[in-house]
Amino acid sequence: MLSEVRGEKVYWLWQRRLPLGKIATLDGDPGLGKSNLALDLAARVSMGREMPDGTPGIEGGAGVVLIALEDGLADTIQPRLQRAGANLSRIVSIGSITTTDLGTGYTYERPFLLPDDLTVLEQAIERVQAKLVIIDPLMAIFGSRDTYKDSEVRLTLAPVQMLIEKAGAACVMIRHLTKAGGSNALYRAGGSIAFIATARSGLMVLKDPTDESKRVLAHVKSNLSVQATNLVFSVVSDQEYGDDRPYISWLGQSTQTLQELLNPPVPN
Repeated sequence: MLSEVRGEKVYWLWQRRLPLGKIATLDGDPGLGKSNLALDLAARVSMGREMPDGTPGIEGGAGVVLIALEDGLADTIQPRLQRAGANLSRIVSIGSITTTDLGTGYTYERPFLLPDDLTVLEQAIERVQAKLVIIDPLMAIFGSRDTYKDSEVRLTLAPVQMLIEKAGAACVMIRHLTKAGGSNALYRAGGSIAFIATARSGLMVLKDPTDESKRVLAHVKSNLSVQATNLVFSVVSDQEYGDDRPYISWLGQSTQTLQELLNPPVPN
């Protein structure tokens, strides 16, 4: 009976945007700064700093698990996290898995895959007491599975959701947008609609139509609260001072609507 179910409060890693114990998506075209944005959030969580909109972060800081299969740890991820002010001792990467062929004894590195390596993810979360898990890009951890098949996507994500809920962590899954375009943000990213259906919150990085140097973090889906305001940011560096490591500069709220961002005016 539903009368016997006790209501539970929703807790947040980032108010309205990233609920603890739930999956969220972060979508956008390549080159707009999604990975840098995710590392900015990782740094904030590791240090317990406030979120980009000024709302409180995790008091005292917490661990972060990165599943990053495209960027190098030594030349990309670690330098960017350092520039963002992260506590590196609280962040662990499991982008590759050391595997030994039982027949030949040959040891090699293979990409992290779900649900095959769920135990590895669980151990990593426990190791650093993680409150944030970042999967970048999401499609890479599916291996040969059909990411456009609703049933396969749901079967793969179900144990991830259970693990995230058990750990009380937020999981951010990063996806690229398709070339098809369209006015409905929920259908813009690649793969089955099951991805955004499973997620309790959906974020999207879009170009600012008024300024080529700026990007907008839009909140396109929320099942647990009203949608948050859209935020403007730029990817910058201190190259003039000899430091070319990119980082996120947050610039306040955006005045554009989601439809204006998705369908910018075409120049004459």
